[in-house]
Amino acid sequence: MEFAQWLENTGFSTWVRESPRIWAFPVILLIHTIGMALCVGVSAGINFRILGFAPSLLPALVIFFCIGAANIVFLVPNITISQEVTPPELRARVAGARMALLNITWLPMFAISGALADVVDAGVLIAVAGALTLATAVIGAFAPTVRDVP
Repeated sequence: MEFAQWLENTGFSTWVRESPRIWAFPVILLIHTIGMALCVGVSAGINFRILGFAPSLLPALVIFFCIGAANIVFLVPNITISQEVTPPELRARVAGARMALLNITWLPMFAISGALADVVDAGVLIAVAGALTLATAVIGAFAPTVRDVP
């Protein structure tokens, strides 16, 4: 609850919520749209890469299904925990701010990986990203704040 109150009272949140300028909220939507477009582009690239390596469509569909199932296993508990600890009157604002912050943090990573893709094979970059994600998950499994969520 303290985090939700803090997030609600940040200058950025206040600016979006109370700005007399008509463009405050559309700017946030534009940033979100650009971030999502980059995400969709990267996701499409990964999907095409999987399709390129698959000997036929069926193995690719199985891989896509497993990726989607893994995403659900992560996303549903994550959002449920977020909604349980956020007061009802702040849920929409916290969810919106959370998504905006997530999109903002993704942009530099896309820029860095895009620049690295000119020098390093994209397959290597995807493998490194997967290894870092796996390492983060393993480390998180041993962190009490992640492991012991009520």
